[in-house]
Amino acid sequence: MDAATPSELVSVDQVLSDLWKADDLVQAAAVIRRHFGNESERIAHREFSDELSPDQASRELSHAADTLVEAARRFTLDRLAEKRGMPMRADGTHPEMTVIGLRTLGGKELSYNSPLRLIFLFDAIDPRNVWHRDFYETLVRDMIALLDSAPNQSNSIHIDLRGGPKHEVGVSICSVREAAKIYETSGQVSQRMEFIKARVVAGSASVGKAFLDRLQPWIYRQFNGVAELAEMAAIQHKLHRRADQELAVVNDFVTDPGGMDDVRCIIECLQVLYGGHLPSVRQANLFDAIVMLQREKCLTENEASELSQRYARLTRLRHQIAVTFGGLGGKIPTDTQSKQQLAWELGIRNADGDIGDVERFEKMLSKTLADNRSLIAQLMQEDRIDPSEPDDEIELLLDPNPDPTALQNMMRRYVMENPQAAIEQIRSLSIETVPFLSHQRCRHSFASLAPHLLGEISQTPSPDETLQMLVKVTDSLGAKATLWDLLLSSKATLSLMVRLCAASPYLASILIENPGMIDELVDSLLMNQLPSADRLDAHSIELCRGASEIDRVLREFKNSADLTIGVRDMLGKETIESTRAALSDTAEACLRRALEYEQELVAQQFGDPMTDAKSPGEMMPAEMVMVACGKLGGREPDYRSDLDVMMLYSGDGETKRRVGGRRHTTTNDLFFDQVANQIMHRFNDVEKANRLYDLTSLLSETGERKIAVSTFDSFLTAFQNGDASLEHWLDLCKMRVISGSSRSRRAYQQAIDDTLASFQWDPSMIDEIHRLRSRVQEEASPSNLKRGEGGTLDTQWIAHFLLLKHVAENPLLIRQSTTECIQKLEKARLLSQQDASTLVRNYRILSRTNANLRLMKADGRHELPEDDRQMKNLAYLMGQPNAESVRQMCDAARKSNRTLFNRLVTE
Repeated sequence: MDAATPSELVSVDQVLSDLWKADDLVQAAAVIRRHFGNESERIAHREFSDELSPDQASRELSHAADTLVEAARRFTLDRLAEKRGMPMRADGTHPEMTVIGLRTLGGKELSYNSPLRLIFLFDAIDPRNVWHRDFYETLVRDMIALLDSAPNQSNSIHIDLRGGPKHEVGVSICSVREAAKIYETSGQVSQRMEFIKARVVAGSASVGKAFLDRLQPWIYRQFNGVAELAEMAAIQHKLHRRADQELAVVNDFVTDPGGMDDVRCIIECLQVLYGGHLPSVRQANLFDAIVMLQREKCLTENEASELSQRYARLTRLRHQIAVTFGGLGGKIPTDTQSKQQLAWELGIRNADGDIGDVERFEKMLSKTLADNRSLIAQLMQEDRIDPSEPDDEIELLLDPNPDPTALQNMMRRYVMENPQAAIEQIRSLSIETVPFLSHQRCRHSFASLAPHLLGEISQTPSPDETLQMLVKVTDSLGAKATLWDLLLSSKATLSLMVRLCAASPYLASILIENPGMIDELVDSLLMNQLPSADRLDAHSIELCRGASEIDRVLREFKNSADLTIGVRDMLGKETIESTRAALSDTAEACLRRALEYEQELVAQQFGDPMTDAKSPGEMMPAEMVMVACGKLGGREPDYRSDLDVMMLYSGDGETKRRVGGRRHTTTNDLFFDQVANQIMHRFNDVEKANRLYDLTSLLSETGERKIAVSTFDSFLTAFQNGDASLEHWLDLCKMRVISGSSRSRRAYQQAIDDTLASFQWDPSMIDEIHRLRSRVQEEASPSNLKRGEGGTLDTQWIAHFLLLKHVAENPLLIRQSTTECIQKLEKARLLSQQDASTLVRNYRILSRTNANLRLMKADGRHELPEDDRQMKNLAYLMGQPNAESVRQMCDAARKSNRTLFNRLVTE
């Protein structure tokens, strides 16, 4: 590519140097215009002397625009910070700003004098600090004033803010999180198409990239819902209508049918349609997109070549008009002299070569747009969204007086054991339960869906029970016609709904009790990712803010998270580790919100707890240190798991009366004891029908398990003084601090890890580990997948045994997660690759089986069901051909685990 050398391209520092020489903003704006004019002239000279192709010229123009926007940002930010000071967050850091370019700027397809469509975002500010928000709004205003200072001058930059998430309400800048939420929840297909070309043009590249990375699942959805498909169909129908139009004269080659806008639109439609499954077509630049669409067989070689060539010719024409006549857009000059000049500049001249050949120019332009229309019409005729064809079942279900025998035969065809009951349930599904919604629409929508739905149901272990559960779920949801339209438009969502009703009573019960969560269910599927720990924590904070009673709020939060996690788990889209980690993050968020809520209630009564600071005579706030143990500590809980925590506090002292608060104070131990008891009561209240979790508070300081609180230091003293038993040391391997500030959390966790690293191994402990394991095994049933022979506890204790044995010389081995600990041991060559691989594989098999048993609400917590029907459902969930395959797989894993336990837990 014949592009400009680095020395030819103006740099941000060069522009800034000139800007700082300006006496005021008026002169600074003139500097921007001068640099923009110089860059435009340089690029135009190279383009029209055939050094640059139209595509290369557009890329260089985009680079120049990036440079000037970044220079303007730095200049205005420095001036504003010098005047007001930089905003600072509570953690001492400064918010970062990013500028996103859309359309031609984002796609590096900029033309001379084209407007720059920009979005301004910051990463995070204190939402209650009005000064912070005003600072960044002023910064954006100053940038726009500097860049877009002379709209009527040819060398001025034009700024377009209409792509911003809050442009309609007059807000020019907002947070990344707020913008992403707006686009993800209310963005239209046209906005998704616009964001295909989005890229960071100025400011923080990391903040901008994180924002755009988050939006990728929204832009390129793997499964489009009814509304999205309707929008896409409307866009395609519009393109088809325009392609059928005949133009006598081309007035605007950008907006006329077959013009540049239509070419961009059809390419973006194809990218939105295929980008969810073909990441390679996610290209911002149109020429790059055409190449990748052709490579992925979405366009033929001939189609791609023709589109690229014709679009390049129109780009060159647009550049020529902008430079020669200073115009915007694609309007052709109306007077003959200007047309002759334009044709001559483009090399379209008469036989003598002295004047431009207007007639030939107009014919060539008309043919280019006509050829584009013909190709677009051809592309629109292809079935890119598969329509559902009518079937015999549809006609039968739409018939007001169907033949009963034909109906029963249809039910038998779909493996229904009780055809008459199935017919009644089918009728129930076709009737809208919401009185003011159209029953006719519901019946017609269901009739169109029925062949596909019944086909999916027939593949489940018990079609009759699946159909019955589907009736319960849809009756609770209401608006059935909308649901049927959604299932008809997305086979993945249809399969999900059937799978959920067939084998996951736990998730189905959440939907029945919380019908509003169907939207969150579909959205989580479309976003194609699990919620992160930070996102779950932030969401729980937002939900609990200002709540007078948090029980219902936390229950809805947990149900929503479990539904999102369970769906992806059930579909096999996540590893068991990531599934359990998300369940752990959900539980931790609930515990932290309960702790904050209860501590505030007790503090209103007794004041805030204080303890000695490092400096003599100074006091600092005391905090509760909640330590997760067992499954929660290892980030390995299952659905509806019990939670084990240890409630400690940072240090002794007394509470400090709040200004205007009650005069009565108390000691820290009594304060935190009351907080702990209130948390336990909130979680374990037997009068509550649906408890969040079964919560157990453990205190291992004395070797006794009971509800209590203790200082963090005294808890560790038992280990440091040698008073802790080997069983407690094994428990310590999974302990993880989950409350407090991020800084204190790290410090407390480091103290636990340091204590663990001080463990003194003795070979005599091997026999004790075997005795402990035998005792736990005897207390469980032989079929227990966790505590029974060869269960997951074997894998955990192998990892903990090797960790305790070698942690003194290798503290980096410490990991609370079982699989991570095994992988660390393998990396340190304390486990062979084969043994580590076998242990992890066995652990995943048994853990996945346990998780599926929880989704099924199976009778036994960790045992394979004795009921054949439940075993068939388990095999269905696990993707196994039959129940015997599941039994054999689990038996083989357990046998292998016990062999490895006996071999590895030795001297």
